[in-house]
Amino acid sequence: QSYTFQSPKGLLYATQFSQISICLVELSAFRDMQDRGLIPEEAAFAGHSLGEYAALAALAGVLQVKDLVDVVLYRGLTMQRAVQRDEEGRSNYGMMACNPSRISPTFTEAALHEVIETVSRVSNRLLQTVNMNVYNQQYVVAGELVTLLTTTNVLNFIKIKKIDLPQLLKQMTTEEVREKLTEIVKEIFAAAVEEEKKGTIQLQRGFATIPLAGIDVPFHSRYLTGGVTPFRAYLSKRINVENISPDNLRLRYIPNLVAAPFETTKAYAELIFNQTDSSRLGKALAHWERDGWETEEKEQQLTALLLIELLAYQFASPVRWIETQDILFSPPYDFERLIEFGPSPTLVGMAQRTHKLKYAKADLARGKRRVMLCHGKDQEAIYYSFADAEEDGSATAEQGSAPETSAPGPAAVAAPSPAPIVSASPAAAAASVPDEPLKATDTIRAVLAQKLKKPIADIQLSKAIKDMVGGKSTLQNELIGDLQLEFGSLPERGEEMPLEELGSTLNSGYSGTLGKHTTGLVSRVVGGKLPGGFNMSAVKAHLSKAWGLGSGRTDGVLLVALTQEPAMRLTSEPEAKAWLDSIVATYSTLNNLNLQQGGSGSGGAAGAGGAVISSEELDKLRAHEQAHARRQIQTLERYLDEDHRTSARAADSLRQDLKNAQGQLDAIASEHGEVYTKGIMPRFEPLKARHFSSYWNWSRQDAMLAYYAIIHGELTTVDREITARCLTIMNRADQAMVDYMQFYID
Repeated sequence: QSYTFQSPKGLLYATQFSQISICLVELSAFRDMQDRGLIPEEAAFAGHSLGEYAALAALAGVLQVKDLVDVVLYRGLTMQRAVQRDEEGRSNYGMMACNPSRISPTFTEAALHEVIETVSRVSNRLLQTVNMNVYNQQYVVAGELVTLLTTTNVLNFIKIKKIDLPQLLKQMTTEEVREKLTEIVKEIFAAAVEEEKKGTIQLQRGFATIPLAGIDVPFHSRYLTGGVTPFRAYLSKRINVENISPDNLRLRYIPNLVAAPFETTKAYAELIFNQTDSSRLGKALAHWERDGWETEEKEQQLTALLLIELLAYQFASPVRWIETQDILFSPPYDFERLIEFGPSPTLVGMAQRTHKLKYAKADLARGKRRVMLCHGKDQEAIYYSFADAEEDGSATAEQGSAPETSAPGPAAVAAPSPAPIVSASPAAAAASVPDEPLKATDTIRAVLAQKLKKPIADIQLSKAIKDMVGGKSTLQNELIGDLQLEFGSLPERGEEMPLEELGSTLNSGYSGTLGKHTTGLVSRVVGGKLPGGFNMSAVKAHLSKAWGLGSGRTDGVLLVALTQEPAMRLTSEPEAKAWLDSIVATYSTLNNLNLQQGGSGSGGAAGAGGAVISSEELDKLRAHEQAHARRQIQTLERYLDEDHRTSARAADSLRQDLKNAQGQLDAIASEHGEVYTKGIMPRFEPLKARHFSSYWNWSRQDAMLAYYAIIHGELTTVDREITARCLTIMNRADQAMVDYMQFYID
């Protein structure tokens, strides 16, 4: 049986496919960190709703990639098809976010649950809190549209009337307060039912509620319990018991369903059973000791049983994320570094709010600092790939996650201390220049200048490509091909249009960044002409720090660089920076800009009251220390009868050989051009080789055809074609074929 999936914006926007994509991206991010050795072996983990599947596949290896994709797709289909829809595809369900603290400071989580339970009881329809994300701040409620509307209006009523439930409880009994709340709910629900009769309810934002647009399935609610049995059966087929390692899950994995660290014990099985009333767990618990469920032989089977029940009931049960976070923030976990795998810092945001609400003051008191990072946003901090700080006092990404407030205390009089030695302030950063994306005309001029080996200033916008090439059709065709690769397409007879008009035509759909052709040229220049280690990142960093250029103007400078390649490969970083500075000067002239390089520091550190030492004196001091250390190393080498310079001298010799070889290659490229050097490169690929090993069979077939043509009288004269056929047969003949034909002739 086949299915056709459709979505107005494309299938990646459809829930069942977008969920798969998210899981695969999260799994890929984890594998990348794992390959770099950045994942501790004993790291605790949890996943919010769908994320639980990606977490289990990544950290516990419970699901292989193919099985993960299949399970997530089946889960999405099960949830999407659980509700009935009208002829226009609309359902009668929805979800909304709730923030009880927006009602009043005294309106707490308990008060919100009381309202929801009352609406559910009075209406006798579905309404349930399905996500508990941040204590007293973020909850998600699912249910029928009429109950969601009722809840919104009840909360609005409490807000407007300034009803203080804790104060009422001081004046009335709990039952009296509930009766009062029930009366309010009944009246508002009746009005909501009348609204429902008029047609489909359109939920509106309330004081404390926000409808979740586009969601018309009550995810994680008891309404989906009917899908548990078939989903459990599907999970059982996809989760291979042999792939499960209890040690990868025990006390590391925190499931959504029970919000308690995973264990392979009877108590944990009872915890799951008490929440789900699972028939499979009921049977296991009834004969727990008799069947030896906690024995070592059955440990893997028990792990699989508990895991499948946790996942099967997960999509029909609330996500208990508040409790999950409390576990991670508290001993024995008490994390210092939390990493979210996902496209945006959703869980990090929840964790930061929870930390500020519950744990920030205690952490401050005991000097504990926590770092919360998202892979989709904080890769530099996650991979520890920090750029060198420009100032001594610059804060790192991890310091930014620490609490900013300090505990109040009595003022203390500081004892006098000697003035600190402060190094001279570094060079001032260049003033930033307003960034500007590339224009198509700029790119066209650079491509032509590079191909024609002319300065950009010599490329006149009033001329056409046809005029610039001087009648060389081959060169004209190459230029057209390069521009088509860069822009995707060219207007008809674009080679005859003035460059200014051509650029104006192409600019309407131009991205304003380097295209395929220019990116390749820039990469070749950076890789072939600049010293090793001075890569594209270093080029962009220099242009940004020294000249204050943004990404758009950096691309402009790189285009100019294509037309001013160094004749030989530059050997040092200062040479590379000097060359880049000359390119910036040309770019500045072409664009009528007054670019200024960052100047020296102002020495403002002296005003802080500390003694100042110049950077020159500091360099001398460091050089003296290094010379002393070098003498110690030489003394130890003489004692050990070793020479550590042997490998360095060999490296110097190799470096000189490479420089000579590069010089020869540069001379060849300069004389013959890039087309020649590319044209003489080997093109052989073993996979494209063809082996004609059945010649012996074809020769027999051709000989038999000739033989039967002779005996049937079809071949009566010998001409040039017949002679050629006979020569072909003779060239492929071997002794086996001669014996074969002799047999037929005899």
